[in-house]
Amino acid sequence: MKSLSFFLLSVFSSISLAQDLYPAPLLSQGGSGGASLKEDISYLINPATIGFQTQFKGVLLYSFKQKKQTAVLSFLDLKTQIPLALSYQRFWSDSFKKSEKDLLLFSSGFKISPHLSLGLAIEKKLKSPLWNMHLGSVLRWNPQLSLALFLNNFLEEQNKNERILSLAFHYDWKKFFSTHLDVSKTVHRGWILKGGVESFFHNFFSLRGGYVWFHDMRQGLISGGVVFHSPKFLLEYGLQTHQKTYQHIFSLILRV
Repeated sequence: MKSLSFFLLSVFSSISLAQDLYPAPLLSQGGSGGASLKEDISYLINPATIGFQTQFKGVLLYSFKQKKQTAVLSFLDLKTQIPLALSYQRFWSDSFKKSEKDLLLFSSGFKISPHLSLGLAIEKKLKSPLWNMHLGSVLRWNPQLSLALFLNNFLEEQNKNERILSLAFHYDWKKFFSTHLDVSKTVHRGWILKGGVESFFHNFFSLRGGYVWFHDMRQGLISGGVVFHSPKFLLEYGLQTHQKTYQHIFSLILRV
């Protein structure tokens, strides 16, 4: 069972990183969260955060915007000598059986000191000889503050995906409030600013909000979400507005 879970986790990780700008799992916070050590799925954009994870996790995610749909399945196994995650992502429009793209992602992260972790993710596009790579680092400055530097789409020329270099910031305030800020730089699209906040209520319920700004389009997107927490699972619904269309996301995270 744990072997199957690990396989699924790695698959979902790869799919999320393959998206052009940010993965659907972090949509409700504007795609920010690359430096978050508490967020269960932050490793989907920065594999270095795996080094600070403490629980086995399984992630199931479904997102849709009009006819375009995405499904993600991911597992994180911490009992191996080097923590590993496996993720799978499928994109389709009309029929689930007729996918537009299938991705696998193998991710790992480990501490090189009590406060610093490095990470590597290898991405494989199914039915294609192409590979991709994502690199990450995260510094836990203190229990409330963490900083991260990570690079997505390292093999840019081979995959025709633009490299994205990101600097991220995360801060927790007394277990009641947390905030993210990710600043990304690309060659062709310029700067991308992503920010998100989360406010907690009674340890079992939280509200999320986010905003992402694309410099090349001079356009921003607003997002939000509601999350239900328990020691064993997290259930989220998120929404992002884009002109007169909406992208919805449902995610379930199991903690063991």
